[in-house]
Amino acid sequence: MSTGGKVKVPAYITNESLDRLRNTVVALQGDDRPARPARSATLTSFVQAAITAAVKQAKEKHNGGRAFPRTAQGAEDRPANRLRETWSS
Repeated sequence: MSTGGKVKVPAYITNESLDRLRNTVVALQGDDRPARPARSATLTSFVQAAITAAVKQAKEKHNGGRAFPRTAQGAEDRPANRLRETWSS
């Protein structure tokens, strides 16, 4: 997968999580205080920032701060259940 482009990914989250996400982004869009990202918050930018932070945390916690090895394209059939354990610990 090339870097720099955008891709839509299939991901499932609870209705409650989606509501909290939307509420947060809408609130940030209307916040004009200097310390806030006023009007620059979008669902995409918020999710991208959350993914970046989670990946950084996982690298530091589980891989000595190094990037994880790149997976082969077409590796979607690999078990992803291990990720659930990673985030809950």
